[in-house]
Amino acid sequence: MQYLKNAEFEALMAAIHRCNQLGLPLVLIAAGLPKIAKIAGDIKSYAERLFKFIPVDKLQEDDAKQALIQPAKKLLINLFLDKVVVTDKQIDIKLTTDAISNMLTK
Repeated sequence: MQYLKNAEFEALMAAIHRCNQLGLPLVLIAAGLPKIAKIAGDIKSYAERLFKFIPVDKLQEDDAKQALIQPAKKLLINLFLDKVVVTDKQIDIKLTTDAISNMLTK
């Protein structure tokens, strides 16, 4: 959202505002950097009433692991999953050599 030009963002907000005034059902789900709330407010003063800005923070360590492990399990990589190491800067997924070999041959 933060990459929209001001005129585009203003047009979007005006259209959403008009739909709201007419009682039309409309749902917009979007993502942007935290500064998007300020940008929206600078463009249209009623933006804070028009949108619900929900901050999203980093995942907790266990949640971050699961965010990687669960999709891997769906791809059957869990058969070869050796270890997941989470640090402040990165998440390393260590695979067994069998897993790496298996992925390269597919």
